[in-house]
Amino acid sequence: MSPAAAPKPWVRWALFLVALAVGLALDLVSKHKAFEALPGPGSTTVLIEGWFNFTHATNRGAAFGLFEGRHTLFMIMTVLAFVGVPYFVHTAPARAWGLVTTLGLILAGVIGNFWDRVVYGFVRDFLDVHTPNSGSVHDLCQSVFGSTVWPTFNVADVFITTGAVAMIFLWGDGKPKPAPAPSGEPSAAPESADAVAKP
Repeated sequence: MSPAAAPKPWVRWALFLVALAVGLALDLVSKHKAFEALPGPGSTTVLIEGWFNFTHATNRGAAFGLFEGRHTLFMIMTVLAFVGVPYFVHTAPARAWGLVTTLGLILAGVIGNFWDRVVYGFVRDFLDVHTPNSGSVHDLCQSVFGSTVWPTFNVADVFITTGAVAMIFLWGDGKPKPAPAPSGEPSAAPESADAVAKP
């Protein structure tokens, strides 16, 4: 039986664009709604007592507040993402659906934070994860990380960081596998050492 025909390239691009549009909408709408509900910097709404809040925060760095003030660096990284992500989509295996979707979400995160920097001069963060003031989880985080509060972040940061990790596992996804030998046909017996040695 002949292998199934590879999907058309437009299917891969359509999946990428859908993931990009949905991811970008989730990021920008969630930022808008969160900042609309939080009256000013530092204001907080508790969602899960001791674990998770919505907090009004601004960030002039990268994801989780890294490299604050490096505006030129962020612009260079953004341009590289604008060029690199479509290239990876173009060269991805035909059936690499997971990889293509992940690339769409990564670019959605990059564009979402880029939009914030251009429009507001900073990135809007509101997801605030931490531990209770005491307990085993508190003590473990304090001993391992030196803190019980994770830097405030947003949906775009989630797409970028989890997407980068997922790409490690999805990079070979969708590559065609060698077709099995037709049933009923005997496989060729390996030549003996004596046969190989004969002139």
